[in-house]
Amino acid sequence: MERKMNTPFEIQPYVGVGSLKFGMTADEVAAEIGLPDHIEDQGDEIMEIREKKDFDVVYAKDGTGVVEMGFGSGVKLLQYDGMYVFKEKPLDVLKHIVGLGNKPYESLGFLIFF
Repeated sequence: MERKMNTPFEIQPYVGVGSLKFGMTADEVAAEIGLPDHIEDQGDEIMEIREKKDFDVVYAKDGTGVVEMGFGSGVKLLQYDGMYVFKEKPLDVLKHIVGLGNKPYESLGFLIFF
């Protein structure tokens, strides 16, 4: 059964987002959120892009499953520590995340949090 992207997704550091967990296979992810719109081979990784849902999943080619998830601002119900990431003011979200002890780094104009 495909999970609807209009249900809350809680970020769980080093675990996953909602029911999506690091290490899941492409089939397991598709069962949760449906099939990708297209797939890109990125050398050591495969990226599944779900444009309509504003969501990407990256898998390692070595068989370890999901290694990265990316959400765009179209996913309004993305949460971290009870705060809606794309519904609140961006600076408030950043201050909240950093206030929890998370230190971002910048890459190609994106802030990355582990």
